[in-house]
Amino acid sequence: MVTRGAGLLVLLLLGAIVAFLVVQAVPAFRQAGPGFFTMRQWLPDSTPPHFGIAALAWGTVLSSAIALLIATPVALGTALYLTEVARPKVSRTLGWLVDLLAAVPSVVYGLWGVAFLVPLLVPFERGVDGFLGFIPFLHSPNQTYGRSVFAASVVLAIMILPIIAAISREVLRQVPGSAREAALALGATRWETIRMAVLPPSRSGLIGAIMLGLGRAIGETIAVALVLSASFKITFRIFQPGGNTIAANIATKFGEAGANGRAALIASGLVLFVISLAVNLAARLVVRRGGEGVRTRPAPPDRLRRLRRLRGAGRRHPGHRHRGLVDWSMKGLMAVAVAVALVPLVAVLAYTAHAGARDLSGSFLTHSMRGVGPLDPAGGAYHAIVGTVEQVGMAALVSIPLGLLVAVFLVEQSDRRLADWVRFVVDVMTGIPSIVAGLFIFAFWVLGLGLGFSGLAASLALAVLMLPIVIRSSEEMIKLVPSDLREASYALGVSRWRTVCSVVLPTAAAGITTGVVLAVARVTGEAAPLLLTAFGFDSIKINPFHGPQSSLPLFVFSQATSAFAVAVNRAWAAALVLILIVVALTVLARVITRRNRLA
Repeated sequence: MVTRGAGLLVLLLLGAIVAFLVVQAVPAFRQAGPGFFTMRQWLPDSTPPHFGIAALAWGTVLSSAIALLIATPVALGTALYLTEVARPKVSRTLGWLVDLLAAVPSVVYGLWGVAFLVPLLVPFERGVDGFLGFIPFLHSPNQTYGRSVFAASVVLAIMILPIIAAISREVLRQVPGSAREAALALGATRWETIRMAVLPPSRSGLIGAIMLGLGRAIGETIAVALVLSASFKITFRIFQPGGNTIAANIATKFGEAGANGRAALIASGLVLFVISLAVNLAARLVVRRGGEGVRTRPAPPDRLRRLRRLRGAGRRHPGHRHRGLVDWSMKGLMAVAVAVALVPLVAVLAYTAHAGARDLSGSFLTHSMRGVGPLDPAGGAYHAIVGTVEQVGMAALVSIPLGLLVAVFLVEQSDRRLADWVRFVVDVMTGIPSIVAGLFIFAFWVLGLGLGFSGLAASLALAVLMLPIVIRSSEEMIKLVPSDLREASYALGVSRWRTVCSVVLPTAAAGITTGVVLAVARVTGEAAPLLLTAFGFDSIKINPFHGPQSSLPLFVFSQATSAFAVAVNRAWAAALVLILIVVALTVLARVITRRNRLA
C-alpha cells in the first residue's frame, strides 16, 4: 500500500509540474498573443511589453543541431571501439573515463569554455572563414569571432557526448554474440562484422541514443549562458558572436525580471519543457523498440557467398589486402574517437586545477563574501559550501526514500498497468531540463504558496531532478536480485513486505547505493534550478528554511559573470572545489560498483 502510494505520488508530481507552469504562463501567452512565437525581442517589462521566443527557439535548435553533428560520430566511434575492439579491462577503464565527462558540472564547462575554449577556437574560426567564407553559414561579416553559436555548440557537444556513447554501448551489447561469431567464422574482418552483424540490428537503438543527446542539448542552461554573447537576432552565421537559447535566456534574465518578465520566462520554460518532452519521449520509444527488437539479421546471400570464397582463398585472394587495410583504418578511427572524447576531460580537469589552485586556500574555505568589496581579493566560499551540503542533503532526504519505494513498487507489485504508467512518468521526468525543475518550484513554492526564496525551495528543485535517477537505478538493481531468493523466503511463510526488506533490498544494497551516490553527484553540480529557488546570498545562512541561500554552483556562476578579475579568480577556486566533490562522489560510485555482487 505504501509503495503504491509512492507510485501515485510520482504521477501527481508530473501533473503538478505541468499544471503550475501552465497557470503561471497563461498571462504571458495572453499578453503576447501569437507574437510570442514570432517576435525577436525580449522586453516583457516595458510599456507596452514586447517579447517573443523566435530568436531564442532558433538559437536553441541551431546550437543543438551543430552539437549533435559534432558529438555523434565521436560518440558512436567511441561506443564501437569499447564494445567491439578493446579488451574488457581496457574497455571498462576507458568507458568510465568517458562517462566521467557527464559528471563535470555544467557551470564548470561554461567557465572553462569562456576562458580556454573560446580563445582556442578563434584561430580555427578565422581560418575556416578565410577558406570557406564564401558560404554565408561560415562567414563573419565583421571578422569578429569568439562567444558564438559555434563555440556554444562545441561545449554542448562535449556535454552530450558521454550520454550518446553510454546509451550506444548498452544498445550494442544487446546484439547476441552468436551474430558476431557467425560473421567471423565466415571470414569477415572485425569491421565487416560490425558493419554486417552489429550495426543493422542496433540502428533504431543508436538513433534513440542520438535523440536523447539532442534532448540534453536542448535543455542545457548554464554552460550556454556563460559561453554565448546574448543577442536576439536570427542568424545563420555560426562564427559571429551572438545568439541565445530559451534556457540560457531564463538564467540570464530571471534576476532582473519583474512580474511580467517572470511570467514570460515561465511561458518560455513551458515551451522548452514541451520540446524536451517530445524529443525524449520519441527517443525512449525508439530505444525501447530497438532494445526489445534486436535481432540478428542474416547477411545478404551474395555477401555470404563472397565471404565464403574469401575464406577459402585465404590470404592469397587479391581482395584480402584491401579488406585488411580497410579494417585497420576503421579500427584506427574508432581509437581516435576515444582519444578525441578523452581530450576535453583532461583539458577541463587540468585547466580547472591550474586556474583554481592559485586562489584555493584555507581562508577561502573558511570565509564568506560578507563585507567583501568588488575589488577586494579576500573572501571565500564557506557560505556556498554550507548551502550546498544543506540543499543536497535535504534533497536526498526527500528523493531517496521516495525513490526506493517507487522502485520496489515497479518491481515487486502486481498492478502492472499502474506500474507501466509510473515507469513512463519516470522516463519523462528523467528528461526534464534542470531549469524547468527550477521554474516549477518557483511557480509552486515561491509564487503559488508565497514562501519566497530559500534553501528548502532549492532542495525541492534538486529532489525533482534526483528522484527519477534514484528510481531507475534502484529498479534495475532490484530486478537483478535472483528470483530463487524471493521464492525461498515465500516458502518459509515470510510476507512480501518482509521479504523485500530482509532479502531483496539488502541483496541489492550495493547497487542501490551506487545509484544514490551518482544521483547526489548529479545534483551537486546543478546551478540552473538554484538561480530560481535559492537565488543566492553572500553571507553564511545556516537556516535553509527562510530567505535566500548560496551554493557552490551559484557562487561559481555569480563570480564568473562579474566584470572584475578577482571575482573570476574566486570562481575558479570554487569550481575546483566543486569538481573535486563531484569527481570524488563519482569515483566512490565506481568503487561500490566493483564490489557489487549483482553487477
